[in-house]
Amino acid sequence: MDANHPQSGVLIPRNFTNWLRIGVCWLVEKRSLQAWQTAEALLSILFPEGKSASRLAIRAIQKGKSTEFRLAVAMTGLAHELVSAAQEDRDRERQISAGLRDRLAETRSKLERLQAELTLSKRELEQRIFKLAEVETTLAAERQHWGHDLSEAKAGQRVLLSERIGPLLQDAVDALEIEPSAPSLALKRMKAVLSIIEEAKT
Repeated sequence: MDANHPQSGVLIPRNFTNWLRIGVCWLVEKRSLQAWQTAEALLSILFPEGKSASRLAIRAIQKGKSTEFRLAVAMTGLAHELVSAAQEDRDRERQISAGLRDRLAETRSKLERLQAELTLSKRELEQRIFKLAEVETTLAAERQHWGHDLSEAKAGQRVLLSERIGPLLQDAVDALEIEPSAPSLALKRMKAVLSIIEEAKT
């Protein structure tokens, strides 16, 4: 763009345009500045009216010289490359997004399954704790009952020994120690003791 084409945009001196292009070439070569980024940055400077750039591009395609025509088509190719790159980036982002959504759905499904298993495990644990409490209560009651029965059995044995068997054995000993001894009486008392023992067994 220079002073020879005032109808195509802002009127800029040729020297300024040359220095601008030199600066752009340096940035592209030394700073890896993309050509399309350069053109996009200069668009608002050289064409402050948005439609003026479009009119110039149309004019170059319809009525421009061969060089201008080729340049306009070349810029279209540059734009096509930029759009293609953007589409590839978009497709790649979509694939990444789809993969993340799939992983998120899988993670949610796994989390729901684990939560269901945890809930079931909690219920089973509560049931087992309840059953264990019942068993402990039953065992405590049985121990108390057994203890009571054992106490009664011991008390019965004491009564049996002290009140029934003891006196009979003492009579048998006395019958054998007296003068004259009475073995028949002692034998009778011993048979009575054996009878009591047999009765206690049943």
